[in-house]
Amino acid sequence: MRWLLFLLLLTGAFLLPEHTFAQANFLETLDQTEVGIYGESDQSPGLASVIGTVIQAVMGILGVLLFVIMVYSGFLWMTAGGNTDQVEKAKAWVTNAIIGLVILLFAYVVSSFIVNSLTAIDSTSADTAEEASTEG
Repeated sequence: MRWLLFLLLLTGAFLLPEHTFAQANFLETLDQTEVGIYGESDQSPGLASVIGTVIQAVMGILGVLLFVIMVYSGFLWMTAGGNTDQVEKAKAWVTNAIIGLVILLFAYVVSSFIVNSLTAIDSTSADTAEEASTEG
């Protein structure tokens, strides 16, 4: 009886797509997101924004890699079966992954500060240039 109820609920979820999708009109939402990211003008993002996006992507990939290393080291530890050499190897992997995570977090803080500073300088110089052009 429980399997039949589960099957009916699962089938109902797939037959009613409005309830399974998080957004009704995906393309419209995508267009709004693009306007939110790049603004209403046709200007492309500045160099600091592009560098920040690249740094963010690289750090995301490194974070996933550190997660995979942690899972791998946990797998090594759990399957050691009393083998002390394998346990020590797994402990070393965990230690190295945690050290890498700390380094990654510090790198994120430093790069975020630098990119935000460059973006602030870029926007300040753009505002100054705009004021100078309207005065003259």
